[in-house]
Amino acid sequence: MMARQLSVRAYDDDGTLLPGRTQLDAAGWRLDNGAFGALETKLSPHAPLTQGQLLHFPALARNGGIVVGKNGRSIGMPAGFIVPPTKVQVIRGPGLPNPESWWSNFYE
Repeated sequence: MMARQLSVRAYDDDGTLLPGRTQLDAAGWRLDNGAFGALETKLSPHAPLTQGQLLHFPALARNGGIVVGKNGRSIGMPAGFIVPPTKVQVIRGPGLPNPESWWSNFYE
């Protein structure tokens, strides 16, 4: 089960939500073990992470966060849903497969 463009805010090390938000290109529950997984895609090998991603991704890996958008509703993650600590896997192009294919390769 996958949601695209899932908006989240990460918690800092003191348990306070960080300012702003970031979007995960794909996120959801792995079918093989039930764990939560998240993916970010970059179209080139050298495309940088955004300032929001640089702030939120490390904190999300350490402390988890919260869903702040509506795109997670279809997989049972409405706004307010607590996201467990999750390392966001970054996949870099060129030649990225379509989202269904890369999600399957990494998470299903």
